[in-house]
Amino acid sequence: MFIQEEKEKAKYFKFSLHPQDELEQYLNPRFLSVINEEISIDALQPVNTNIPKKIVIFWHEKDLPDDVYASIEKIKRYNTEYYVELFHTESAGEFINSHYGQELYYLYERRCVHPSMKSDFFRICYLAKMGGIYIDVDINCFKSLEEIFKFYEFDCFLFYTKGKPCCIDNDFIACKANNPIISAVLDKIKENLTIKRSFSSVWECTGPGAVSMAILELLMQDILQDDQENRSLEGLRLAPHKFALRAYSHQELEYKKTTEGNWRYFRMPSQLYKL
Repeated sequence: MFIQEEKEKAKYFKFSLHPQDELEQYLNPRFLSVINEEISIDALQPVNTNIPKKIVIFWHEKDLPDDVYASIEKIKRYNTEYYVELFHTESAGEFINSHYGQELYYLYERRCVHPSMKSDFFRICYLAKMGGIYIDVDINCFKSLEEIFKFYEFDCFLFYTKGKPCCIDNDFIACKANNPIISAVLDKIKENLTIKRSFSSVWECTGPGAVSMAILELLMQDILQDDQENRSLEGLRLAPHKFALRAYSHQELEYKKTTEGNWRYFRMPSQLYKL
């Protein structure tokens, strides 16, 4: 049961100046299914998660730089039970057009104006239909990705990062097909690509900012409805980003040093919705 103060806050959530700033206070089991970091995995038994045995990766060009190629080969080496599928700008666009039609393809082609935006949009489109695992290419994989989540029952597994900004990340996603949480994230990105407002960064428009807002909005619905048996976020599991270290570490690849490769160096158009 949620108290009246929590319901009032949920009611006016969208009118908050910086609603994402409120995320950290909700990262506890009262509101979201956050994994207890203090419980050792030695005390846990693996469970069957029923996640499709697919790993999807995006690289905007057909030709892979040597360090990107090496990263993907390591992912394959340690995840032999998974089919690893690599998409590039054109093949990702073809997937979106085939499964979603011209409207979403237009948003992908015209309004995702940086490779990172195309990657953000595509991964959610793919997972919403197919399920499986999405992983960024800038990793050093040294164990199966299942080591991250195999002890937990879930329909959708995401990392979160505390700090400034606090966010729910999109660099690693594991989910079942047709998951309503991933569908809500897709709806939020579609909204951001069509709404008449400006965005400060790729992060805010199609990246972790969009993921965080979609989940926060679902949470506000759950608080207002206060129905413990029919929650929008049922099946979501959130883990601190350090759980990634069970299977991989991050590495700074060469592409991160370029404007095309690093969204942080990119200046968002002020009127994206007109493109």
